[in-house]
Amino acid sequence: MEHTPKTAGLGGEEPQGEWGSTKEVSVTKVDIGARSAREDSEMVAVEGPLDIVLNGELAATVFSSPTMRQEHVAGYLLDEGIITSLKEIEDLKVDGARARVRLSFDPSARVAAASVYKVITTACGLWNPEFVRLLDRVDRPSVASEYRVSLDDIAKMLGEFGRGNSAWKATGGVHSATIFEEGRAVGHGEDVGRHNAVDKAVGQAAMAGADFSRCVGISTGRQPADMVLKLARVGVPIVVSNTSVIYSGIYAAEKTGVTLIGFARGSRLNIYTRPDRIALKGGTEGPREAGRPRPRSPN
Repeated sequence: MEHTPKTAGLGGEEPQGEWGSTKEVSVTKVDIGARSAREDSEMVAVEGPLDIVLNGELAATVFSSPTMRQEHVAGYLLDEGIITSLKEIEDLKVDGARARVRLSFDPSARVAAASVYKVITTACGLWNPEFVRLLDRVDRPSVASEYRVSLDDIAKMLGEFGRGNSAWKATGGVHSATIFEEGRAVGHGEDVGRHNAVDKAVGQAAMAGADFSRCVGISTGRQPADMVLKLARVGVPIVVSNTSVIYSGIYAAEKTGVTLIGFARGSRLNIYTRPDRIALKGGTEGPREAGRPRPRSPN
């Protein structure tokens, strides 16, 4: 994706809903071993519907944390492949639970194409031969970036990523995603849904004019194909999760040229595809790919 400036009509103040992303509730906390109970309060995550209306037509309804909704919509349109640049957005207004977007073109064909991806990824990582055949038939992004980082770079980004997850620390019930451009955080999102968190981070980074070809995307939650494809569509070459990857995610990363990293915790991580972008000792040369097994399509 090209490096684009902030688009007119984006980035202004917007209503965040009645409660924001968290709400304090009363709770009875029980200690089973002690057979005791006490009344207390704690913060829980909030979610609600968001209608995305494109040129007067409802394109999608997503359930998400009611924050960063302009960034969410912009990121969703970008990483679902409905727009290729913020320049294609002529106006974006959020009114409560409804986002009205005016695009410079008729988006119906791209919305229909995006729905094909949704059909093949609705099982959240289900792996079967039909999934592979469908993924091989549809158009896929290709990430050609030669951007490389060291393990020390990743460790620093993971440290900053962990410190920035305020809603998760308050509730334990949200996902987080951050886009780092050459080691600097340029987009961050927290949401009850891991896909939404990525949308918000992508949208904020795009509004800041990030060059996605020189970015690392870090997020919580497992990585099936749909999560990998979101960042591949905007051109992010390195995708990192602090938890597991799904085989469909590995396959999608291999097909799109993405470096996919999972279980990035403490001093350890697993590199599943394109390890050449990761320098082990602070230099620019990553592990060689020769001899590594590759995901294969069924015959």
